[in-house]
Amino acid sequence: MILGSGWRSPSVRAQRLYAPQDRVGGVDGNVSNLAIVSMPTSPTMLGGLAADQVLVTPQQRAAAEKARLVARRRQKALDRSRRNANRDQYRLSKPEQARADRRQTAGLPERRVDTPTGSRVADAAGRPKRAYRRDVLTSSYRRARAEQATAARSATQAKQARARDVAARIVQTHGPNLVVEHVDMRAWGRLWGRGIALFSPGMLVAALARECVAAGGRLSRAGTRKTALSQQCPCGDRAKKPLAQRTHHCPQCGLVGDRDLVAAAMAACVRLADPDVPGSACIDETLRAGLRQRLTGQQEVLRRSTAPASTLASAGVWVGAAATHGVASAGETVTPLVTQPPMRLGSLLPGPRADRATSPDRPHPEPDHEFTTQLLEVTPFVEPLLRLGRLDAGSGSERDKSLTGVLLA
Repeated sequence: MILGSGWRSPSVRAQRLYAPQDRVGGVDGNVSNLAIVSMPTSPTMLGGLAADQVLVTPQQRAAAEKARLVARRRQKALDRSRRNANRDQYRLSKPEQARADRRQTAGLPERRVDTPTGSRVADAAGRPKRAYRRDVLTSSYRRARAEQATAARSATQAKQARARDVAARIVQTHGPNLVVEHVDMRAWGRLWGRGIALFSPGMLVAALARECVAAGGRLSRAGTRKTALSQQCPCGDRAKKPLAQRTHHCPQCGLVGDRDLVAAAMAACVRLADPDVPGSACIDETLRAGLRQRLTGQQEVLRRSTAPASTLASAGVWVGAAATHGVASAGETVTPLVTQPPMRLGSLLPGPRADRATSPDRPHPEPDHEFTTQLLEVTPFVEPLLRLGRLDAGSGSERDKSLTGVLLA
């Protein structure tokens, strides 16, 4: 039995050691993406605003749909095998029963149905007359059931590993002091079952909470009654928005940005009187003023860019539709800058390896998430990232830098 935290590799310990402790960040999660915005805790330190989004790309959705169809075909094969081995426990379907009645009326001999597709033989209350555990199961059924369980377990473990690595990337960039809305994500599953199962925001938030604690911080949960982050604006205006409206547009200050990124930025301004009580959360006006000052002339940090990144696609990296670009301050122009060689797919998260056996019916899981990062105005908090080789400050002549979005596979 291991009573401590267990062994951690030197690289993981270094990442947690150099996680910026002088930053505060907010997290906004929903069914299809996770938005993270952070800034320095000191209101006098200008710049240093970072924004990330974890998304599901169309290619990943297509791969997940393909995997779902494979699992569905496997489940149908199991059902056919059970029905074929226990024909006396299943009724004929309506078309099969009508065909049998026509043959009986015509005086033809009864034709045996090998695989009846009707309902289970049950009593008046709808309970099966024989328990499923007493059914006859063939050896092929047992093999197929074991393969189905193995595939499901492998997919779950791969998704958990990806969630841990995405959480590590977030803490490495934004620090371990984060705030997220206190909501019951289990209710989302009842409304968007298949969609939320693909992205698994609850698993990501849980992994992020564990990573924050391991790095010496905490993921605090803020109640929504007083904060109402999706209705707030950095200028202080508050207005309700329907769920279908995904763009934040403030009529008071003119701020236009992605709704999730603006909500995450407002979460970074939340303070809790008691960290264990989500209802004690309120918006710190000092942090709000600092956020408003940082956004002056840099509103694109809260916008989701849809410009294609063809230069990176040729290098074997697909950065997705939300790849971020350099953001220019007022009166300046900035060219997108790749500060280090593009990161290859599979370099961060578990993927195909030479020592991992595969088979045609059990391929390696497809990546679940895309991770995009934007960083404005290199400030002293970037020094730990420079030590880890995450960012090259260059000559320092450019005012704004941007990290390239990387698909975690």
